[in-house]
Amino acid sequence: MPSLGQKLKDERIRQGKQLREFADNLRIGSRYLEAIEAEDWDQLPGGFFNRAFVRQYATALGLDAAKIEKE
Repeated sequence: MPSLGQKLKDERIRQGKQLREFADNLRIGSRYLEAIEAEDWDQLPGGFFNRAFVRQYATALGLDAAKIEKE
C-alpha cells in the first residue's frame, strides 16, 4: 500500500499536473508540497500548518481530505 505522500504524488502525476500549479493555486510554497510528497515532515513549519497543508493539497487533487488526514 502506498504511503500518504506517494498517494498524493501519484494522483498529481495521474492528472498530468506540475507541483508548481498546485503551489500557486493553494499559495503554499512548492518546497512544502515537495516535502509532503516526500514525507519529509521536518521541512514543514509544524503544528497546525502540516495538517492544513495536507488537507488543502488533498482537496485540490480531488481526494477525500478527511480520509487522507486519518492516514
